[in-house]
Amino acid sequence: MTHIVVLLKLKNAKSRLSPFFSLEQRRNLVLFMFKHVINILDGHPVEVLTQSIPSPTKGYDDKGNINSGIMLLRERIDDDVLILPCDLPFLNKEDIDRLIGDKKRVIIAQSHNGGTSGIFIPRNVEFVPHFGKNSFVLHKIETKSRNLPLTILEGDSFRDIDTIEDIRWTIEHVGNKDLTKFFEILDPIPIAAV
Repeated sequence: MTHIVVLLKLKNAKSRLSPFFSLEQRRNLVLFMFKHVINILDGHPVEVLTQSIPSPTKGYDDKGNINSGIMLLRERIDDDVLILPCDLPFLNKEDIDRLIGDKKRVIIAQSHNGGTSGIFIPRNVEFVPHFGKNSFVLHKIETKSRNLPLTILEGDSFRDIDTIEDIRWTIEHVGNKDLTKFFEILDPIPIAAV
């Protein structure tokens, strides 16, 4: 069975939204999206790596590096691994099936902004994660350098929320879904101004 690792960052959550939201509001937004992702993963074994617990055995390493935390976790898990950021409010169960569908290939879900919204790594495949800036390109390079078969997934369900433009897109395209309502509850600025 595929182990699913969810990356949760609360320490300086969604810093690009800091001109619009307080740290507490940004953390609430992250936790709102995290809850959605966890609900989608019902029935799967899930591990959560969090920067809130600064210990290499719990997640991020002592310098806050999520990639080191992933490597430590993979040493402990003798199975396929799917790594997901926690901020994927449009993700659904079918997306999870697509991400873990081919047990012999690395599968990368590309976010709309050049990041990685999910990566499936088969059991016993050596792979160094590169979450952070330009992660999608770096993950493709890592796959190519190891001559690993690769599938790339794209689509709106792999969008994350990092910027005020992402919030605008959500309000415009999602309508009265729970996330749009959540933005209205946060109400740091008039929604019309977004």
